[in-house]
Amino acid sequence: MITRETRDRVRHGSGAFVNKGKRVQGKSMKKEATKRSTPVRQIDVARRVGVSRACVSLVLNPDSSISKNRIPVETARRIREVAKEMGYRPNPAAQLLAGARSRVIGLLLDGQCDVMPTSRMTTMMFAMQHRAFEKGYRLLLANTYDDDQVRDYIEDFKARNVEGVLCLHLSEKPTCKSLMPALSELDNVVFYKKPDVDGHHSFVHVDYAYGVAEAVRHLAGKGHTRIGLAVYSARPYPMVERITGYRQGIEAAGMKYDRKLVWEGDGTGLPNEGAIDDIIDTLVVEKKVDAVIASNDVWAVALIKRLIGRGMKVPDDVAVVGFDNIEDRATSVSPELTTIDHDDDSIGRAMVDMILDPSAHDGGTPRTTMVKPFLVIRASA
Repeated sequence: MITRETRDRVRHGSGAFVNKGKRVQGKSMKKEATKRSTPVRQIDVARRVGVSRACVSLVLNPDSSISKNRIPVETARRIREVAKEMGYRPNPAAQLLAGARSRVIGLLLDGQCDVMPTSRMTTMMFAMQHRAFEKGYRLLLANTYDDDQVRDYIEDFKARNVEGVLCLHLSEKPTCKSLMPALSELDNVVFYKKPDVDGHHSFVHVDYAYGVAEAVRHLAGKGHTRIGLAVYSARPYPMVERITGYRQGIEAAGMKYDRKLVWEGDGTGLPNEGAIDDIIDTLVVEKKVDAVIASNDVWAVALIKRLIGRGMKVPDDVAVVGFDNIEDRATSVSPELTTIDHDDDSIGRAMVDMILDPSAHDGGTPRTTMVKPFLVIRASA
């Protein structure tokens, strides 16, 4: 039962309360709470273990320039064990002041990008995060919506001494060229896809030609002898590489390359009924192809639906292959879409590996990594 005395103490803020039959002063408890909330320092670990703070620093600082071989193995093990028990966490600000590396990688993301589905971007970012963590690094994400934000984040990255910056889709921004002077102030920048600007840049991209050649090989192995390719434009680099891979695959399968079996659109990125009908009229009706490799999954799904709408069977009359492997889209149509997967997991990991490559800081030539995509076989081909 709450007594009048207790109520008065609460009302008037006497600062005392009963705990297991003992009266404890509020001031003492506040001091204890403050003590518990104080971050554990290296000197605290050193006192517990019975060694010098310098010894603890050598063991717990991953970038110490002094050899750790001078610390006995058992002592180093004990220091790490006690540090973990006490909840020791490194102080990044103090480490930077002491000249240590930040072990942080910046990630610049174009928040207005509409050329990559969210599922692909998420897969790539998770792969980056996982790879960075494996290597003892953290990612610092900057989701940008305009060029001024990009420049602000670049300044922030410089202030935080990040060890490199990953750029997702800045290479495809119309204003990419104007951002290059700011990006060039950073020591180590890696792009996804080659920036469409002059200069030498490090980047990771997809071997589009290999992916389409693999699709042709698969179709030829299924007995298709009249394989066509439909690209929404023959100008962008990914589409040029698709045409190259198509020709390589056709010739590798022992068939004659016929440029007339390549349909080119007017550059419109999204399909419309007129364009899809033109693909069918040109390639299927006129040229008698028995398989079509489309620009991407959006075009492939639209093609399947229109073929069926015009009374044709997929894949019996015409097989269809896409490019992207956007799973919710590829499995939303019947028959489900056979398609080429970029391997976004490998792309994300490769970008982090390129950032952490020791040669990244030697002022040498830009680096390029090409990731091979793979075919995901479903019912459409």
